[in-house]
Amino acid sequence: MNKVAKGKMAEALAIKALKRRKYKIVARNWRCRYGELDCVATMDEYLVIIEVKSGSGELPVEKIDRAKQKKLALLAQLFAEIYRLENMPVRFDAAIVDVENNRVEIIENAF
Repeated sequence: MNKVAKGKMAEALAIKALKRRKYKIVARNWRCRYGELDCVATMDEYLVIIEVKSGSGELPVEKIDRAKQKKLALLAQLFAEIYRLENMPVRFDAAIVDVENNRVEIIENAF
């Protein structure tokens, strides 16, 4: 399986897992000129930004370094402003996907 196909599979598995946990998906692969948000959802009173990570080698959650966190925060702010959701508290979660074993771990408040 090539990298693009694996990424799409990881995102599909993550979305299924998120829906099972009662996340309400608002947007997938939302893009603007500054970057992309893998998944945006709401849960309870929160606007939740979910970064989907898969792969081997270093732990996937460790790939969400300070620079990536800063970028996601900027994108979340832009998304909230555009869709008039700026009054909702924002939470950043991570969906860690093991495509080979069909497993997804959701980490709430990942950063």
